[in-house]
Amino acid sequence: MVRFWFAARESSPATPAGSVVAFDEFEVGRSKPVALPRGTQPSVVDTVVTAGPSRLEFDPEDGALLSWQVDGHEILTGPLRRNYWRALTDNDR
Repeated sequence: MVRFWFAARESSPATPAGSVVAFDEFEVGRSKPVALPRGTQPSVVDTVVTAGPSRLEFDPEDGALLSWQVDGHEILTGPLRRNYWRALTDNDR
């Protein structure tokens, strides 16, 4: 997933400088999902989930995804943290 966001460089009557004014996201190079062999059950030990060739490790403090490996290759470049955002409405003024 690639995400772009654009922020106002200068203040205007409608937006303070630094406010996000537009964003977009799209998927890049997504491979087809591979089904696990019949009867394979995920294994959960502490904060590590293993299922077939995938291994996911979570932070026990905040639940962030720290590591995602497939066949021993790391997929993430850093921890995947929660980032909640919603569009502004007229009531936010």
